[in-house]
Amino acid sequence: MAQMQMLTFEQKKDLTRVDHDSIRELELLCCSGDQITLKLEIDFKLTDVELKVPEDRGSDVDEFLCYDEGHLIGYIGICSFDGLIDPPELTGMVHPDHRRKKIFSHLHRLVMEECKRRNFKTVLLLCDRNSSSGRAFLERVGAVYSYSEYEMHYQGGALEDPIEHQKDISLRRTSNVEEEAKLGMEIWIPEKDGMIVGGVHLHLKDGVGSIYGLSVSPENRGKGYGRPILRKAIDILREAEAQDILLQVDTKNWIAHNLYKSCGFVETSVMDYFTLENTNTLE
Repeated sequence: MAQMQMLTFEQKKDLTRVDHDSIRELELLCCSGDQITLKLEIDFKLTDVELKVPEDRGSDVDEFLCYDEGHLIGYIGICSFDGLIDPPELTGMVHPDHRRKKIFSHLHRLVMEECKRRNFKTVLLLCDRNSSSGRAFLERVGAVYSYSEYEMHYQGGALEDPIEHQKDISLRRTSNVEEEAKLGMEIWIPEKDGMIVGGVHLHLKDGVGSIYGLSVSPENRGKGYGRPILRKAIDILREAEAQDILLQVDTKNWIAHNLYKSCGFVETSVMDYFTLENTNTLE
């Protein structure tokens, strides 16, 4: 208890640039030490804050931080983007030198209290499959496995296919600036002969390009449009000088998974999603 009293816990609705950089530093330390990945979405959160005027930011608390003498040693974030994600996604970490001090348990309790205040009946807890400490915590709180996603990174090659060039798919960026600001990414519309055939969202930050929500409309599936859409998305990010390109895909979605592999993406990690009822708390 004495150790806990020496720590400072903060709850914030928004991240500042200083917060972002401190969390990123802690993330790199934890990921390199544990050989895991974390899906914190702090780039999206900071972009969301910077693009919105103060009166549009809302009052919900999403950021929970723990400091030891001014140094960030623990963090959990709620990812709901003004209720667009429900149930919300929770991810966090504690400095390797400060584990087994119930820091994460205390942060988790604060987060669950906030989720209860916002009437979230369930939450999704994210955990890299290789995180032994994370999986032990999930077992303690009674979280139930839901599904998994591969994170895949583009390694190059496997793109040239003259047949796919004949699909004549073009990507047009949407003019809906407000929607892009809300999502924190660029919205691109794939078209064939002037008709919309799907959608894809792109994000670029610090040289890392991300591809989200790549889809082909139901009436156009089975026509081979997925590959040229993906290819053109990669081209857009590379032209924007992305040094790394990544995407996530449900491990059960073998059609998309095989498409991504055939276009030069390789699996680098597995993120497991667990459901937790909001009646569960740690004693």
